[in-house]
Amino acid sequence: MTFPLLYEIVKSDKQSYLDHLSATCPAVLYSSCPGAYDLTAVSQSVTNLFGYTDQDLLTEPNRWVSLIHPDDRSLVLETLSQGTLDVWQECEYRFFHKHLGYRWVQNIFQLVSKPTGPGLEIIGCWLDRTEHLKHRLAQQHRDTLLAAVAEASQHLLTGSHFNTAVTKALAVVGSAARIDRLYICELHTSSTNALTPQLRYAWVKKTESTSSLQLPWTVPADAIGQRRWYQSLVRHLPFAQSTQEFHEIERSHLMRAGIRSVFLLPIFVEDHLWGFMSFENRQVERQWATPDIALLQTLVASLSGALKHHQKETELLHYAFHDPLTNLPNRALFINRLEQSLKQLQRYPDYLFAVLFLDLDRFKIINDSMGHGIGDQLLMGIAERLLASLRPGDTASRLGGDEFVILLNGIQSQDDATATAERLRQQLTLPFNLGVHEIFIDASIGITLSNFGYQTAEQVLQDADVAMYQAKSSGKGCHKVFNMGMQSQTMARSQLETEMRRAIERQAFEIYYQPIVCLKTGDIDAFEALIRWYDSNHQPIAASDLIDIAEESGMIQDLGLSVLQQACNQLRQWQRLSDYESLQISVNLSAKQLFHSDLVTKVSDILAASRIDPTHLKLELTESTIIRNDQDTIILLKQLKDLGLELYLDDFGAGYSSLSHLYSLPISAFKIDQSFVQRIDMGAEGQAIIRSILLLAHNLELKVVAEGIENKTQLDYLNSLDCTHGQGFLFAPPLTARGATSLLRSQDRFEYQSA
Repeated sequence: MTFPLLYEIVKSDKQSYLDHLSATCPAVLYSSCPGAYDLTAVSQSVTNLFGYTDQDLLTEPNRWVSLIHPDDRSLVLETLSQGTLDVWQECEYRFFHKHLGYRWVQNIFQLVSKPTGPGLEIIGCWLDRTEHLKHRLAQQHRDTLLAAVAEASQHLLTGSHFNTAVTKALAVVGSAARIDRLYICELHTSSTNALTPQLRYAWVKKTESTSSLQLPWTVPADAIGQRRWYQSLVRHLPFAQSTQEFHEIERSHLMRAGIRSVFLLPIFVEDHLWGFMSFENRQVERQWATPDIALLQTLVASLSGALKHHQKETELLHYAFHDPLTNLPNRALFINRLEQSLKQLQRYPDYLFAVLFLDLDRFKIINDSMGHGIGDQLLMGIAERLLASLRPGDTASRLGGDEFVILLNGIQSQDDATATAERLRQQLTLPFNLGVHEIFIDASIGITLSNFGYQTAEQVLQDADVAMYQAKSSGKGCHKVFNMGMQSQTMARSQLETEMRRAIERQAFEIYYQPIVCLKTGDIDAFEALIRWYDSNHQPIAASDLIDIAEESGMIQDLGLSVLQQACNQLRQWQRLSDYESLQISVNLSAKQLFHSDLVTKVSDILAASRIDPTHLKLELTESTIIRNDQDTIILLKQLKDLGLELYLDDFGAGYSSLSHLYSLPISAFKIDQSFVQRIDMGAEGQAIIRSILLLAHNLELKVVAEGIENKTQLDYLNSLDCTHGQGFLFAPPLTARGATSLLRSQDRFEYQSA
């Protein structure tokens, strides 16, 4: 704004012209003397802007200085004293309005020569900038809040640790939102149907302590409908209210904390009201602007997404460490707890613990004769009785099949372990009433104590296993405590190792092949190679036992490469058949194979020798193999994948995958463990697990193969979730090479696929 002739106007006799000019300009025009700052002229617009008449200020020419806010006055006078001739300058300060109190003023002024003689004077104008400044400060606050919400959302959506991410997000937003307390509550309904918000996360200003933050109120069941805040949240609406307007229960709680106003935002997870986020102020009854509410709703949306992801990850993580049938800790979690007990033993040499290895007698007969459904119910009933018979600090785990292990921590003597074993057997021998069936079962229990100088958890389990086999060979239905004289099991195992070494040299193992089928078309897209072996007595050796012995004896590399070579050669023969040029083969890779120094070179040599396309080879690795050594594993897996083959994560859910590492692993597919597939028949609970695994796989853009498909119900459900491939007895059991060849020649597709 410029006033080139202001000094002529205010000094002239044309007062009417000055009044006209000031009436059309939203400003107060003035002139004053430098140094003394006495007003020599002021426009009548001062009345509209500041409530004073021109005479109020002119009769006391220095009065306007006293109306400047004391905190601003010295800086204003200093600025005026530094005025430059014929140069417009400005400053902002608070000026006392006659009726409204202090207002923000923009003073634009210029030092000029007097038109009527020597000397200088100040001319200028005052502009009321209060509303403009309010808008500017509000925008600055909104910009700050926007940046905070963006940063908080980044924490929530990308943070690797959920609790830490939420804590950081609350701290960022709480500071930017200019509030005193910010917390997140989860809403629960008690057994009496009372509504109970439970405090989950909290942030308070540095002047307070989170320890003083009381849990929110509880609303009786008959009063829930009367709570306006709850009814608003249920309808997806924010709720803002002063403390005085709350119901007595909530009001007393808030007043004890010194809260004057509350702003609540609902948190929904999958259309369910999970809880709310509460913004609380102590000093003022906060009025929340619509744009600020919209920003905070964006934050809540990010929190809802993070909560949903966290719940799914927690669910998957739980199943990764727990047996899906009994919900007991699985082998991985049991080993972890056993290792903790060994560490305790190292710190305190007198510490004593025991491991009980429990194997059910006659379970296979029951399972085969009555069906897997009854067998599963029996296993769940056994798990319940085991838990009911143990102390809170003990651990019961299902290793698989009908094998359970118990960790008894802090016992006083061997008698405590044997007494527990007897108590467990007494509970298990009571009849199990499963529908119309009354089933009786017993158990053989092996016991080992921690006073054998154990260094690893596997050593403890091995000796407990040896003692269990001793109990079985003693007539079953009893317990045996391990001692160093129990060597027969070890000797038999040593004999088996010798026979295995000879079998590897003669390639006396037989490879069976189970078809992997496209669930939509019924086409055979691949086979999984499975090793079979019979000992010198022509007794079949379980594949799991075979691999364990091979790993422990150091023969796993030779055995694994032999299987891989035979499987690749067989694939090459099948690919010569009509329409099977793109047939693929899956071969299992054990943990110790993976870390063998020349594995990558050996696999490359086999691919070259068999002359198959590397993309037709899939190597399957278990979850425990992948998590054993993260960095080394990733490097090796990438080297294998660089050969052109694909890597599959086998038995997904049965081990203990680290979900946070799945993003970095170069795997191409999950193979869902058959125990999850079998649970499809159990209804919604079992199906939810499959659905979560497939959702995770789809989000990671991974293929999925379902193992152990046994009936049409399982097939149809997997098809409905877009599971692309599967294998199981519904299609075919593992077949000899000749049997698999006949299958390929006899039919192009299975007739079991969904319509």
